[in-house]
Amino acid sequence: LQQAKAKGCQAVEPDNIDCFDNRDCWGRMDGVSRGRDVFQAQLDYNAALVAETHKLGMAMVVKNAAGVVEAQHEIFDGAVTENCVQYDECDIYNEYFTSRGKAHFA
Repeated sequence: LQQAKAKGCQAVEPDNIDCFDNRDCWGRMDGVSRGRDVFQAQLDYNAALVAETHKLGMAMVVKNAAGVVEAQHEIFDGAVTENCVQYDECDIYNEYFTSRGKAHFA
């Protein structure tokens, strides 16, 4: 994040912020093993990442993580999706971002 700020970026879009939805990913997390623990750990991580980004004066958009949108749309500044049509996920981004005046790049 500091490097992005130093290079003049105004926003960032981290990838893989839906680790809870991928056993290969969350299976490596210390202290979480399944279900709600994994999802909550993901939400906590995302919130900390967004807070740090905002402290640096940058925006953060959620990328390809429909599973966290309902729970965390308020903290993200917008969304980027690569395959929302393919995976039939565009409606959730429209509901929680574009209909509320936030950008959704698809």
